[in-house]
Amino acid sequence: MAKSKRKSVNKIDMNKGMKKNIPFGVKLISILYLIGAVLLIIVGLVSFISGGLVATLLSSLPIIALLSSSVLAIIGVILLLIGTLTFIVGKALRKGKNWARIVIIVISGLSALGDIISFVSGEFGSIISLAINLWIGGYLLLNKEVISAFSK
Repeated sequence: MAKSKRKSVNKIDMNKGMKKNIPFGVKLISILYLIGAVLLIIVGLVSFISGGLVATLLSSLPIIALLSSSVLAIIGVILLLIGTLTFIVGKALRKGKNWARIVIIVISGLSALGDIISFVSGEFGSIISLAINLWIGGYLLLNKEVISAFSK
């Protein structure tokens, strides 16, 4: 009985030290998410800070100043939150966390639906975004190398 416990403990320890072999495409997608996250955080900070600047500039119109600065601050906070979550998902994908892969597949699918709606509405530039979202979702969902890397 003691031998079987040792074997299972050793097996767990061996698996803990093993590093996942993450495919290049997954690393590329995680880098894109990290870049997007940094940009969202920067825009969020600028928006949040500009709320105070707008309030100062429009101090002669207190209601307009309050409304516009509040809207900018709220947008800034929302962008900061989304940027932070995007950064966490991008880092987790790079580390080979399956939950991050699933989150990105769902986000890509929803974004693709939005792109289709935009395309049908006459925004023909959304075809590029649609292609990118379909590639990301399809790659993370269907590629055998990706499935193998995340099933370990």
